[in-house]
Amino acid sequence: MITVLDTTQSRHTMDLGMYEQTVARLSAEFGGEVSRRQVESVLRRCLTDLAGSPVGAMPELSERLARQRLADELDVGVLLSVVWTYTGAPLSASNRVA
Repeated sequence: MITVLDTTQSRHTMDLGMYEQTVARLSAEFGGEVSRRQVESVLRRCLTDLAGSPVGAMPELSERLARQRLADELDVGVLLSVVWTYTGAPLSASNRVA
């Protein structure tokens, strides 16, 4: 079991087998764009953020949320890469596009 304590110290668990399957699916889906360690970190944060959700729904909810967060992180990385390529400078407060 993967047990995550939220800030109110309530316990939320996910079966270890289900956790490993979720990590494997997300790692395969993002095919080398993110490491397994990154997937695990995001998934654990999602489990914590979903504290209070029904335990039976945790596997599906956490996988969906982790997938979205990983995709969002990649989108931000791609945007920063494009800005760097286009402007020749990293994105900073002085050259951000409004």
